[in-house]
Amino acid sequence: MILFLVFGCDSEENETPGTLPPDETNEELDTTPPTVTISDLVATVEVTTTFNVTVEDKSDVVSTKVLINGQEIYMSDQKSFSFDLDPFDYPSGENTLTLVSRDGEDNSVEQSETFELRKLLVSIAAPLVADSQQVLFSVNSLEGELLAFIETERKVENVKLYADDSFAPQPIVVTSYILEPQSTRKATINSIANIEPGTNLVDFQVAGGVLTEHTYNGGPYGTPVTIGVSGLPTSKLANSLWTIGKDHSAKAVNIVEESEGFTAQLPFRSQKQTIDKAFIYTSNFSFLSNDQINVGDYQYVFMEDPSSSSLSYSEFKTPQSIENISIPSSVTSYALSVVGFQDAEAYSNNAYHYIYDTKFSDNLTNKIEVPVISEFGVVRNTVTMQLNNSKRYESSTLGLKNITEIPNWSAQRNGTTLSLAGEFDTFTLSILTTHDPNAGLKWSFTNEPEETFVLPFESFEFPDDFLTYATSQNLNLSSLHSNSIFFISLFDSSEELEYEELLFNTYTYNRLGDVRELSINL
Repeated sequence: MILFLVFGCDSEENETPGTLPPDETNEELDTTPPTVTISDLVATVEVTTTFNVTVEDKSDVVSTKVLINGQEIYMSDQKSFSFDLDPFDYPSGENTLTLVSRDGEDNSVEQSETFELRKLLVSIAAPLVADSQQVLFSVNSLEGELLAFIETERKVENVKLYADDSFAPQPIVVTSYILEPQSTRKATINSIANIEPGTNLVDFQVAGGVLTEHTYNGGPYGTPVTIGVSGLPTSKLANSLWTIGKDHSAKAVNIVEESEGFTAQLPFRSQKQTIDKAFIYTSNFSFLSNDQINVGDYQYVFMEDPSSSSLSYSEFKTPQSIENISIPSSVTSYALSVVGFQDAEAYSNNAYHYIYDTKFSDNLTNKIEVPVISEFGVVRNTVTMQLNNSKRYESSTLGLKNITEIPNWSAQRNGTTLSLAGEFDTFTLSILTTHDPNAGLKWSFTNEPEETFVLPFESFEFPDDFLTYATSQNLNLSSLHSNSIFFISLFDSSEELEYEELLFNTYTYNRLGDVRELSINL
């Protein structure tokens, strides 16, 4: 026998008296639209900007559209998402951002915000110049077409240059013009090629030690302390006393011979009211290469608190040891300088002190003697070497390192074409005009490595303001290729750095790694 057990209920027999059966169609409907939040809203968009959107709603199903000026640019079914807005995709001026969000119950909300849009080409800090000088900036295409121009109003001003709506995003050339009407060099031009539109070069300048509007202290230099040194055995040693650090400098003056030796005064020049530390040493900055203070005569004193007004030469010390640095035998002359940092923290803060310098052009050997100073845990050694009449090589290393070889780099100019060979990071091509010694112009053009490079100087469109100035100063801009001296510098860093970092890496003593630079007359 097979039994079928069936469990069920009879709606009529099982109803509870006085109650009604549930009716799902009478449940309360969701009529609340989603809540949309946009973070990091800005009044002005100048570079590609990321917007973060959050949608809150009871429903698990939401759909949000993003529109600019009524045109949909993005859609998401997530409750949290991001989208990018590129200013070069939209017209300059006032634009409207709209978000339309709809949930699974067909409830919707629309939210709009207006913003100003500008197409930033570059932001850059103007160089520090004298009161008699003026600074202009321009942006050009790689082909030389003028795209934007601005005149600075104050020293180290952070300026921005913008494109109009006809600009199609492409790498640009950023150029500064330093106008010097009272000098025989009437203009100094510096161009940087292959910059991406929207780049903030100010950040790279700050990292590289370049003074900017936010890092420059424009207050007058003062003399917070003057230190007198007595008992110096010779006039030459008295004249050699020198100190230079991150925030101060002083050179021996008022040399007087007295009964117990020579005396000298060191008036410190600084923008600070107090000097934290000072390293005073016997420098060769003041002497010709054939009139050097030998390393065996080198003396120094390290002052932790240079508020004292007097020193005796007996307080000076000799170096702990002498180290030899090898240089190539092809060197015909050299200049060496060593800066020191007390420790890694001082190095990170670029709190440097010059600790030794020397230069020679006669009776050269392939060894340079350098004093070792125990007070400094980190040193940077820079040697500039003349190789022949057409080449100069500079090596700047962390630590005292031998210079065993010159890099196998080359550059040749054939008419308006430059041919380059070797593995380096950047090059700077420069010209000096020669047609009028009283109306000179120097123009430097920095770029990433290329095997062949077409000279840009005569296809470059100048701003009208510069052309007017050039005419008033008798600058001949029509024959720069034929009336100029050409030379090139090839630059390399041991560190893997971005192109923009390399542009300003040489401005600071605590720059990363070892650097090499080969300069060639073309």
